[in-house]
Amino acid sequence: MIYKQRGIPKVLIGQQALLRRLSPDHAKFKKLQKDYYNSQAGYSGEKDFDYQMREFKPDYPYAILHDVYLQQDQVYFQIDSLLITPSCIVVFEVKNMAGKLLITQHPTQFIKEEPNGDRTVLKSPIEELERKKYFLTRWLRKNGVEIPLVDFVVLAYQNELIIENLATDKVAFSYEMPNRLRKLEMNQDWLSSREIRQLASQINTFHCNYNPFPLNKKYDVLPNDIR
Repeated sequence: MIYKQRGIPKVLIGQQALLRRLSPDHAKFKKLQKDYYNSQAGYSGEKDFDYQMREFKPDYPYAILHDVYLQQDQVYFQIDSLLITPSCIVVFEVKNMAGKLLITQHPTQFIKEEPNGDRTVLKSPIEELERKKYFLTRWLRKNGVEIPLVDFVVLAYQNELIIENLATDKVAFSYEMPNRLRKLEMNQDWLSSREIRQLASQINTFHCNYNPFPLNKKYDVLPNDIR
């Protein structure tokens, strides 16, 4: 059962509004436009993941929460999607990375290769997941919950992947996720059906609505520049 749906990110709405009211000649216009396209792509990838997950209907009790924003140790952390099962909590980091990807280890790097041969080193979503799992584990313990965490980096695009010495079970495409989840071993029940519902409701209660505004300060845009 889905306990929290995904809404349109406020930052995407704000970027779109600011673009409409900023002159194309403004020094920050291209930066804002690029960020807006990236936000659009990210949201599109997350919606594709949500669509694929509709076919995941296991026999055991479960709860799904999309776009969770929590605070622990005075640090805010955002999780793209959570799946609570009796045996584990699955944490998803959804990425919309088009093109050819080279994934390496030691250090873990996601390298995007452009058609012209140029390469760009991207922030590793695997490392992002480790950070989020750390704070989520502490948040769960503070709320009296002990349960193993499983994590996936989900790619929305069907990229060409080259993986060097990396455990590939951490990386999957959106369309693969229902099958991957069906293969998860449910060895021990840490949570009952009632406890799953309680935990999902508790996460919903403690969810913080991320507020990115005012965006003009982030982009160093003066109020007088806004039409």
